[in-house]
Amino acid sequence: MARWAPAVVLVAAMALSSGARGADWRSTDAAVDHRLTVPTAQTLPAGDVALNSYDLFLGLGVSVGATDWLEASATVALPLTGLVVAAKGRLVATDYVTAALQASFGWFPSDGFDSHDLLVGGVALADFHTGNGEVSFSVGAGVLGVFQKHRRDPAWSEDELSPFVVVTAGPTLRVDRNVAFLIEVEGGWSLGDPGYDGIFGRGFDSMTFNLGLRFHNETVALDLGLLRPFALDWNDPWALGFPYAGISVRF
Repeated sequence: MARWAPAVVLVAAMALSSGARGADWRSTDAAVDHRLTVPTAQTLPAGDVALNSYDLFLGLGVSVGATDWLEASATVALPLTGLVVAAKGRLVATDYVTAALQASFGWFPSDGFDSHDLLVGGVALADFHTGNGEVSFSVGAGVLGVFQKHRRDPAWSEDELSPFVVVTAGPTLRVDRNVAFLIEVEGGWSLGDPGYDGIFGRGFDSMTFNLGLRFHNETVALDLGLLRPFALDWNDPWALGFPYAGISVRF
């Protein structure tokens, strides 16, 4: 990732220097619909399209504002290890509260495509923010169902359904009109068999603490941060967290 850092910083700096501040704080952040790794309750305006690169080029996605209240997105994990499509509908939008529901479907092949994990779920999202957007706090909670399917055994059974509860929370502090500080905590807990051992890991009982900086305008957003699983040992070389970089470009 280090070899990409100079180019990423240069491109982002050039794009940000040419940006103009919009009348609404939401329009000044090209990645307002998501944080480092989780969605917010915000949606793209009707007709806008955003290209997103998560962790540089390990995940590529596109988001489209179908209406001012409805957004559709698709994300591919590279190399082809997963595809997630989602639809997010904004239910409430005031000066201080934004709420939305998001439905997602994911496909994750493994074992040379002999096994497949299918993810289906819904998440409720809410953003609480000041009128000028300088401070906001995002929360999310939902349920995901993971279906494990093997080509050698095509029959489905109840034992192959593993439900999970997922939660996210964290503040965004806009320290400058083009710079924001992000903190997020995310976790997942199994409601079924703790022995589930699909692509999401055994039990899927985990929490992650993430923090980062976002440099943004209405066209480009660059995220630089650290992702730290709570289970990570402090003696680990990555004890402070795994480096993360993401880019969003909105048209």
